[in-house]
Amino acid sequence: MSIIERLFPGVTLHEFRERYWLYERLLARDSLERFPELLANPVFREPLTALTMRSAVRGIAKPNQEGKEQVQSEFQPWTAERALAALRNRETVHFAHINEEPLPSFAEALNQELELPLVLPGEMLQRFWLAFLSRPSKGLRWHWDIHHLFVLQLFGRKKWQLARNQFFRRPQVPPTGHDGWNNWTAPILASALDVDHLDESVRPSEYEEVVMEPGSALFLPSGTWHRVETLEDSLHLGYAVRVPTLPDVLIHALTYSPRLAASRFQVPIATTTDLTRLTSNEVENNEALQEHFRAWLDEAARVLEGFRHGELGVPLMKYFMNYLQGQAAASDG
Repeated sequence: MSIIERLFPGVTLHEFRERYWLYERLLARDSLERFPELLANPVFREPLTALTMRSAVRGIAKPNQEGKEQVQSEFQPWTAERALAALRNRETVHFAHINEEPLPSFAEALNQELELPLVLPGEMLQRFWLAFLSRPSKGLRWHWDIHHLFVLQLFGRKKWQLARNQFFRRPQVPPTGHDGWNNWTAPILASALDVDHLDESVRPSEYEEVVMEPGSALFLPSGTWHRVETLEDSLHLGYAVRVPTLPDVLIHALTYSPRLAASRFQVPIATTTDLTRLTSNEVENNEALQEHFRAWLDEAARVLEGFRHGELGVPLMKYFMNYLQGQAAASDG
């Protein structure tokens, strides 16, 4: 049985990929006994043992317990003593890039089940396990993430409030992430949303509320508003998957490909007339630009060809290649 089918009993892997993956959240409630590999590892049984889990990143978050939106986070210095003190103070201890068994093997299985690309640049292959350990307390404030999340509750209960993203028609691929730890918005995102920061007026007023108990699993597409409150001593795991978009791949490829330094692509845009021509449909004014645009697309196709992985024929790369070939054909026409 696939990991997806174990996470969400009653949903087949095919159904998950066709109906939920990237688009719709999914909640399942079942016994944690369906993951005996996790139960066999004492690290995941109680707060004191959880503090010993092997993780490349460990930190402490300080949610405001009076209901305000301020959240602080610290990563250094991190000691077991400091973490215990944080838990007593209703703060949250969090981990990322966890290397405890069986999580690495689960990650490998999930990557295969979802047919995730294997040979993209490193920053586009952000896939890692994380965990949140907390006592009864307020948790993270309203935020969304650029990662898709698979959540599994190991012990204790947590209340999640979930809402669709009102800013994007396709919130599963927002232009950039909203930082869940700080009360500010990245400049690119602020420009896209036409807001300076995400104050109370833009946070969700209507939402779905679910309580996660041991064994509960949740798929949360990227861009989904959520906030969490811990009801009792709790530990939940999350597998974070960043799915690259076409602009992510093209911008990276066309920025770092040495061949794109060739002089044939360096068309000066020196005057306001040049800028006007970029948006003009008059062929006689755009002949040189069209020629270079076709060459640009051709180069992009060659660069992306290098991302192919032998006989795997990564579906995402096939899509990119077909897209570029279609654009180049349209330009020729």
